[in-house]
Amino acid sequence: MASWGTSQQVSEPQNAMATDDLRDATVQQIFHLSLGGSALRVHVSNAFGTEPLHFRAVHIARPSSTSSSAIDTATDRALTFAGSSEVTVPPGAESVSDALDYPVAALFDLSVTFHLDLPPTRQTGHPGSRATTYFVHGDFVAVQNLPEAKHVDHRYQISGIDVLAPWGAASIAVLGDSITDGHGAATTETTAGRCVGAAAAGVPRVREMLVSQTRALAETTC
Repeated sequence: MASWGTSQQVSEPQNAMATDDLRDATVQQIFHLSLGGSALRVHVSNAFGTEPLHFRAVHIARPSSTSSSAIDTATDRALTFAGSSEVTVPPGAESVSDALDYPVAALFDLSVTFHLDLPPTRQTGHPGSRATTYFVHGDFVAVQNLPEAKHVDHRYQISGIDVLAPWGAASIAVLGDSITDGHGAATTETTAGRCVGAAAAGVPRVREMLVSQTRALAETTC
């Protein structure tokens, strides 16, 4: 089941990373899951690319902090795609990793790090994420902390994370405008997204918090 996901779009010039920043680059992002489960898989996206996009490696780990690129290396695992450690995603498509036994709790923070040898011809992302992406040249997908990493507050090339959830679990999809997306919330603390995650995970205090006016969602503390 989907535990985290977002709409994808072309990254406009003001939101796109510089092309050279994605050449021989390691990119790390932290995702706040809703549902927990015993296994997971990650969707890598080239939905708006015009040429194939080669991911040389994709790793997951537990972040040491949600405000830095540091990870707990003991939790680092490499993902595979049809048994291979790398994958080439056709233009206009996405690829889903093989399921990996990797238990995660509800409301778990998960770091996803990938290495690109060449930049996408057109970047696919979600500029309204209010979440930090870290990047550095070279292959550092498994290091404890990206050396001298730069950062930008948008998401790129990851469209979803699924978990093998218990029978009877449910997930929530929310449609809306920039307020639903967390407009006005601080970076890495997107209130709307965390509240929806808590509701999907069955936290009683927010289970019934889906309301018609999305501003109420964005302004509620979870």
